[in-house]
Amino acid sequence: MIKKIWTERFRIRTSEMNAHGKLKIQALLNFFQESAIKHANHMGLGYNDVIKNNFAWVLSNLYIQIDITTKNPENLKVKTWPCGVNRFFALRDFDILADERRKIAAGTSRWLAIDIRKRRLVREHDYLDIVHEFSIENKNRHEFVKFPGPVRWNSENTFKVRYSDMDINQHVNNINYVEWIIETIPHDILLEKNISSLEISFLSEALYGNTILSRSTEMESDKKSFLHSIINDTNGKELVRAKTVWS
Repeated sequence: MIKKIWTERFRIRTSEMNAHGKLKIQALLNFFQESAIKHANHMGLGYNDVIKNNFAWVLSNLYIQIDITTKNPENLKVKTWPCGVNRFFALRDFDILADERRKIAAGTSRWLAIDIRKRRLVREHDYLDIVHEFSIENKNRHEFVKFPGPVRWNSENTFKVRYSDMDINQHVNNINYVEWIIETIPHDILLEKNISSLEISFLSEALYGNTILSRSTEMESDKKSFLHSIINDTNGKELVRAKTVWS
């Protein structure tokens, strides 16, 4: 019997804490991705299922709200479920609970299927019917928007894509982009604030050996918010556009 809601438990390791003893957002996103992958496998939509048709799932958009201002948990429970289809996007929500009860994060995501040979979006396929069949309420609903590009960027960092940055689809893992975003936040913000939300759009892929330029700027309308853009400096393509909020 197919489970419509998947539950996965994780024990927090020291390596998943940042320099100030707080749980990293990268760890939270890793827990969500791991849970989503296991649920997709359970539903017959996992990597080994779709690769037979030369398909692969890629994350297109993600929004997460976070509240970890209180004590760090020792254990986490992730609950995730498909919550519908919007055009060619497969939608998936998630909640992250500390010690079984206290919700410390919640979010939603949009996924696309790509043809791995042509590296192109597949707009129509039977897998979306399966997603629709087992979907439940989109309770973490969020309206994804395209963020405007600022006139100038206040912070820039350059990175080289390493072999360890790659995932099973032979491009940079989603979590690495979040790490590159965090590296452009001013040090005083990292010292004094906690990230309270992240909205990120994945626009293109980066490959092994590419040079990456991560840029950010503080939003004038809200001094706790930052706009981010990540560029593939090798070919000039924008890879990611994002917004972070700190409190």
